[in-house]
Amino acid sequence: MVKRRLENDPETCHKRPTASPLTRLPAELKNAICDLLPKHDIRAVSLVSHDLRHAACDKLFGDFYLSWDSLAPTRDYLASDSCGIAGYIHTLHITKHSSYAEWHYPELLTEFMSLCPQLSDVTMVISGSSAWLKYVGCDRVTNMTVISGQVQRLQTFNNVNAPAKQISFDIDHLVGFPAVKTLALEGFTVQRDSILNKDGVHEIIPLSRISADKDGSTPVTRLSPSRNETVAVKRLVLENCIWQYPYDVKDFGSIEELEVRLSKGYTVYSHNERFHSFVLSPPPTVRRLTIDLPVEPYHQQLSWTPLKSHRCKQLEYLSIKGFHLPGIQFAAALPASLKQLRFEVGLTQDKEMFHRLDAQADSYRDTFTASTRARTLDVELVGKLVSIEPPTFALPNY
Repeated sequence: MVKRRLENDPETCHKRPTASPLTRLPAELKNAICDLLPKHDIRAVSLVSHDLRHAACDKLFGDFYLSWDSLAPTRDYLASDSCGIAGYIHTLHITKHSSYAEWHYPELLTEFMSLCPQLSDVTMVISGSSAWLKYVGCDRVTNMTVISGQVQRLQTFNNVNAPAKQISFDIDHLVGFPAVKTLALEGFTVQRDSILNKDGVHEIIPLSRISADKDGSTPVTRLSPSRNETVAVKRLVLENCIWQYPYDVKDFGSIEELEVRLSKGYTVYSHNERFHSFVLSPPPTVRRLTIDLPVEPYHQQLSWTPLKSHRCKQLEYLSIKGFHLPGIQFAAALPASLKQLRFEVGLTQDKEMFHRLDAQADSYRDTFTASTRARTLDVELVGKLVSIEPPTFALPNY
């Protein structure tokens, strides 16, 4: 009798779980629902059923955040994890840099990435130069973002000005990441030492020693026999970065998409000779080009004409910001392959200037069509109202 009463007691007996309407939905709808939910709700949804847990785990563990202190125990957990969390990780974030760990335990990062079969994106903050990355590798990573710890330290003190000297990043140090196609760098002096000979200058090679592609073109990455060809970046984003003699942007690879961005505290880099040379003549392999500089204050906009001496025969998209609006000779010099032009310019309170933008866009379009005789150009001119401030000179941080 006692046993029977315990079994029939509604408060103590086990109840069979009732089916939720969510469990009967197609997998596509489950994934769509999880896309719209915040993470704390996704955790609750993952407890409903195994099917929903599978859909929710991709959202919960897809972006995985780690510091060097927690890298070793997390690696050990994933190695013995029976739930397969590592299979859901597709983006790894190393949020804090550690100079000691970077140089003493680079194999930890390699081992962690080897446990994640779906890993494709890596974002990390590094303390110093990129040399230690030579000892790290993962052949599945296609997108990489590297941020200088120097930038992170300046942001801690709300300092937005450029440092006196930035730490270096050598693209060839990514030898362990042969699949990387998109590389984003922030706050570095970018270089590529493999283009130099033993004397530290560009090596001049006879044409007979240069191997050409099947179509007869010679990729930039093969202009030096010592160049490491395993790093084949196609999309390069340089934010608040600089490069100096003897390096040029074209030395960084056969880049098809290039974005160069400078924030307000880093406009001093726009006066660099290498930057000036890049704006006048971008890499000839580029198809999409974005040059993004501040438009405010008004006097800091650059007055020289971009792409004045370019050799871009494949350029299809061009976006320029932070320059004064050039004359129609700018449109006449644009490559015939161009399909879309976007130009953002800072204007003063003269309202008539905003009305002139439409007329200037028509002039660009007509001039381009007349000079190329190829196609019409999609032109977008954007005017932003900016203030006129007296010139100030921001000294770098020492």
